[in-house]
Amino acid sequence: MQRCIYCPAQFDEAPKEHVIHAFLGARWKDGRLICEACQSAFAGGIDTVLAERLQPFRLLLGIEGDHGGTGKPLKNLAVTSGETIDLGPRGEPRIVRPSVKIAEEGDRHLVQVKIGREKDLGWALNEVRKELPDAMLDPEQIKKLAVKKKERLDGEVTFDLTLGGLDFFRAVLKCCTNLFAAHNADARNAFLEPAFDPVREFVRNGTGQMGDFGRWFTSGNPLQLPRRGPAGQTIMLTTRGGLIEGVMEFFGNLPFAVRLTTAYEGPPIRCAYMVDPYREANPAEQRLTGDELAMFDHHLPVFEEQSPGNNVVVQGAWDVALNRFMTHYTERENEDKVQKATDEARSIDSRLAAMPRDQVVEMMRRKVNERFEWFEKTGDATGITVIGTKAGKGTNPS
Repeated sequence: MQRCIYCPAQFDEAPKEHVIHAFLGARWKDGRLICEACQSAFAGGIDTVLAERLQPFRLLLGIEGDHGGTGKPLKNLAVTSGETIDLGPRGEPRIVRPSVKIAEEGDRHLVQVKIGREKDLGWALNEVRKELPDAMLDPEQIKKLAVKKKERLDGEVTFDLTLGGLDFFRAVLKCCTNLFAAHNADARNAFLEPAFDPVREFVRNGTGQMGDFGRWFTSGNPLQLPRRGPAGQTIMLTTRGGLIEGVMEFFGNLPFAVRLTTAYEGPPIRCAYMVDPYREANPAEQRLTGDELAMFDHHLPVFEEQSPGNNVVVQGAWDVALNRFMTHYTERENEDKVQKATDEARSIDSRLAAMPRDQVVEMMRRKVNERFEWFEKTGDATGITVIGTKAGKGTNPS
């Protein structure tokens, strides 16, 4: 018989709960933590909020969840050059609404149509007829004239990143309390003690002050935490007297300070759980406890020194963190394009095929860097995708 760490009702069995959410690439599950009723309530509430708020970051990196897939695209984003797009995995745009541009040239009209799917051609031609009702438009003939190509968009697209809020922080604390209770049986029993009643009520019902349990970091400097890969998820918790506090960091750059209790009376506890959502590290997931984490204690920020609210100082720290996230994204995308360009070049050029692959890769990297240097010098963005945040911009070849 188990006791739910949140209600805390007794139950015989329940679906296994992911310690960190499956959509973040984590696979550690435990069936002894949460009853089915609480799991259902969380899934339809705070878990959904966390997934929606983190989806833009997950989508840009192309992170696949434990159940596969990268989640829903960001839909119907307006581009300043006139297109409407869905933004898919790794920032791949797909035109979802035809873009029609009509220009006069003497006694002729030049018509440019962009569509994302062939089945949208009829829709696009109807848009043309609204401007040119007498135009003779033969869909089959137009299909023969069409050119299928993949190119960068000329305009800019903007979307909001919305982090924070009560339900978001409840979901963050749920991951952390899951880890605390899952890492060993003594901690699971301790979590049922009255010292944890406030955080339990906060996670389950949103009761209490948000700043007592989750806070914003006031510095954008990277944290010295154990990690699995450059975009990993990390939870680290430690005891400081009667306090249990720590940090949860998303995608290697987006940290939040957490505190589980101020009245802990048990033995010292240190625990951490790290996940590489790319599944490239070996192992891709790692759990650490006790003395294995002692070296990180002095790197773990003090909860009381962080901000209970989002303010100007927090915004400055987050600008730095977001810029660091975008730097990782663009560097990874650039390297992926270098590797693909290398393989393509060696497949069509026998001279390059005869060279060591690493040598060709370095040549490609040099070409990419030269193109970026030209962009920084002249502002000429031909062949370059520019991705901006409030703190700066990243570039990658299209």
